[in-house]
Amino acid sequence: MGLPMMCQFTMLVFSLASMLRCEAAVPATSFSNKEAVGLSVTETERVLIEDGNNAEVVGGLSARTQRVDPLNGFKKYMGGYSITSKHYWSVISVPSLPLYKLEQILNFFSFFQSTIYTGRYGYIIGTIWLLSGFLYACILVARRTSLLKMERKQKKELPCSKRHHVWAMVLGIILACLAIVASGIVLGGSSKFHSRVRSIKNIIVKTSQEASQTINNVTKAIGDMESVAAQYQYGILEGSSYLNSRSQILNDEAANMQQKAEKSMHLVDRAIGILKMMTIFIIVPNLIVLLAVVVLRPLRLRLSRTFSLSIIFCWLLTFALWVFFGIYFFLSKFSADTCAAIEEYQQNPQNSTLSSILQCSEQLSANIFLHDIRQGIHDTIDQVNANISTAKSLSLPDLEYVCNPFTGPPEYSYQPGNCSSNTIKIGDIPEILKKYTCWDDGGGGSCSHGEFLSPAEYTRVQVYTSSMQNILDGFPRMERLANCRLVGDAFSKILVEECKPLKYYVRLTWTAMTVLSAIMVALVLILISEPVYQDGSHSSDISVRPQPTSTVI
Repeated sequence: MGLPMMCQFTMLVFSLASMLRCEAAVPATSFSNKEAVGLSVTETERVLIEDGNNAEVVGGLSARTQRVDPLNGFKKYMGGYSITSKHYWSVISVPSLPLYKLEQILNFFSFFQSTIYTGRYGYIIGTIWLLSGFLYACILVARRTSLLKMERKQKKELPCSKRHHVWAMVLGIILACLAIVASGIVLGGSSKFHSRVRSIKNIIVKTSQEASQTINNVTKAIGDMESVAAQYQYGILEGSSYLNSRSQILNDEAANMQQKAEKSMHLVDRAIGILKMMTIFIIVPNLIVLLAVVVLRPLRLRLSRTFSLSIIFCWLLTFALWVFFGIYFFLSKFSADTCAAIEEYQQNPQNSTLSSILQCSEQLSANIFLHDIRQGIHDTIDQVNANISTAKSLSLPDLEYVCNPFTGPPEYSYQPGNCSSNTIKIGDIPEILKKYTCWDDGGGGSCSHGEFLSPAEYTRVQVYTSSMQNILDGFPRMERLANCRLVGDAFSKILVEECKPLKYYVRLTWTAMTVLSAIMVALVLILISEPVYQDGSHSSDISVRPQPTSTVI
């Protein structure tokens, strides 16, 4: 049960990584075009980036994950928090790869070996308890068999048997009440824990949708521009082609991201549901059997077989409770590691254990990618303004220049607040050109050639400029996505709102599960100790009972 939950919880927290592959897919193209776009990247920046990527994490998170690794000769695991490492999963409880892969199938055989090293307390105690039950059953069967072959000797009733029955009854009632309370805490804590996991899932879903929508808006705008660029006669075809060179990359990444997000969320829902149902499936029958044992206790002599079966069920359910304690203890460790990794990432993304997964330390690739987009839009708007300048000098003096929100080379920084008041947005150009458009398309010759736009030309300008405006409007979100700020904001929300209650409720659950398991152990031991006294007293009653004598008349 811990295996699917671990895998899905991992996919839950880190499905965001799939959104950041844009800059990872671009480097080969971007670096090859570096000289063409004229990007100036200092050697100092490159060295800092490489140092950040290759830095070894030696902080508190690495220290907390230094546990025994059964896949490496039981040596200490020193690799820190890394969901891509099978050694990390082996030291906390389970292998790292999906079950359908060969390596996962091989690792699955070492599952029981690896799980010992985090939830080992529950698994070991549960195994010992189960084996003790089998041993006790064998002894009991052998004892009853030998008693059938032997003539019972007279036994005195133990003087403390009545006192034992009273204390056993009192302790049984107290333990039953405590077990009911502990069961309620387990159900409540696990429900709250699952609720927090779903909240984290919803944050990731929302972030994934925002990223996907941003990419889709950009690719749609570029596609609309490309559809009219071949027919547009004002010289901005080059800029459109330049932007379109990135469109296919963005489309592929958007589709890949959406597919991974949908698959991950489906598996997360399934895993959460399974764990929740299995917890209820263990706790509720345990309560039913517990109450049945309490009710049947006074009738144990008449319903001895039913009473014995109830004890057997209690024994097996106690074993399951110990196993589930181990599972929730593992989830507690994994949740703490995950939140610690997110906190570490928030403090220093370049020197974080998550940097190898999210690759947000690859700022050089992200800068080149964004630089390409900024330069393409900047050059396109400059061309539009050059055409407006020509039109103003000829016959359209009322035209206004378009605001270029990007600074000049080599940085091309996005600064929309620097636009002057006498400029317009590129999306407002159709409103200006509307009064210069000849809407008489009947061929009557009422439109002067060169002074008015045809409806077809106006439509092409409208589509092109609105698409460009959509790109500009979505550029801040593109920067957040490419520079990992989108993921950082999601992580920050998870860290602030979800991590503390998540760790609290999973800790509450495994603590209550431990108490409940211990109570069940004590209760079962009390129940199985009673037949010893009962057999003694019952045999004594039979042995000393006076036999009726016949009277000779």
